[in-house]
Amino acid sequence: MSSYCAQCGTILQAGYRFCSKCGLKLSAEAVESLKSTGSVMIFCNGSWTGTISDKDGSRSINGYGNQNYKINGKGLISINAQKTGMEVGTLTIQILSDAGTILNQQSTTMKDGLVTVTHEFI
Repeated sequence: MSSYCAQCGTILQAGYRFCSKCGLKLSAEAVESLKSTGSVMIFCNGSWTGTISDKDGSRSINGYGNQNYKINGKGLISINAQKTGMEVGTLTIQILSDAGTILNQQSTTMKDGLVTVTHEFI
C-alpha cells in the first residue's frame, strides 16, 4: 500500500525523510510507515554465487539466471555476487524498495566479475 505526500500527492518512497518532489519534511508516523522490507534482484545470464548480509548476519546465495530475494530492510544491507563458470555477459545487483524503486545498483561485465551493493534502510 502506498503513502502519499500531504502537500503535493506524490507517492512517498521508503528510506526518505522528505518528499522527493516538493521537499516536505515527513512526519515521524509517515517515516515509520515507509520503513521497508525491500528486495534484492540479481540479473545474470549464467551462474553466480554470493552473500546477503544484514543486521541479523550473513547468508550464502547461489543461483543461475535472474533471482529475487526479500530482505528485512532495517539498517545496513550488503549484497555481493560473483559470476562463476566462466560466464560472459552482465551481472547486475539491484536493491529495491517495496514500491520497486531502485535504491542502489551495480554491474560488471568482467569474466569472473564481482559486484557489491549496499544500502542503509532507516
